[in-house]
Amino acid sequence: FGQIAFAAVHNLGFIPWTDDMVEDSVVPFLPMIRKQGGIMLARGRDSATINGDVQTTHIDTDVTAADDFRKAWNGLRRLGMNNEVDINAGILAADFFTLMQKLGKWARNPAQLVMFLNVIEWLKLAADPDLKSVDKIGIDRATLRNGVIDRVAGIDVVVTEEIRRDLAVDGEFDGVTTNNTIEILCNREAFWHATKGETKVEEVRVPQALANWLQVDVREDFKPIDIDDTVSPLIFPAGAAPVAIGVNVTA
Repeated sequence: FGQIAFAAVHNLGFIPWTDDMVEDSVVPFLPMIRKQGGIMLARGRDSATINGDVQTTHIDTDVTAADDFRKAWNGLRRLGMNNEVDINAGILAADFFTLMQKLGKWARNPAQLVMFLNVIEWLKLAADPDLKSVDKIGIDRATLRNGVIDRVAGIDVVVTEEIRRDLAVDGEFDGVTTNNTIEILCNREAFWHATKGETKVEEVRVPQALANWLQVDVREDFKPIDIDDTVSPLIFPAGAAPVAIGVNVTA
């Protein structure tokens, strides 16, 4: 691959609180606010990495605000739009192998792969007969015994609320058909996340309101290494996209 140019954008948020809130709180207030500030940035980053789309019309029709962080960069859903599989059923362990075939060369090392799922599909996956019983998967990994799925076929499973469960059969939100979800399989080595400078945390006093706000800000960007996504956001080398999307998954 050639040179990759990052265009870091501000992931910025504010949390206001009043003097009365501090006085009435039964727990130390500022440490809790600071923790929430970190969570706020992380949720923005996760949302853009999964659902980001810089095109004029976002893939989800309910994302319209100019400052919505889901417009910060092209995320995995957008980048995988030309590499989709119509699952047309509920989630199964077999879906991992189906999506691996779509990755081509990027699937040769399962340890580099990550499957992103909504928590509900993660729980449904635990009921798959191929993962449930000791005779199928072994005593240490059978979900009937330990109740946890952290890896399937050597692929790490990451649960995130940013995987939507109100999508149409094509994997996009249209506000009409809202009973489907998606599965996203990608090679983690094929994408870079960059930050510019340090995360800035500032507390600002607003005396007129007897209040304060916490301002949290970091500049960051997310890019695939195989294409210039500012020029060709949907085009990867033929047969070798590092992200594959399972659409039309029954929610």
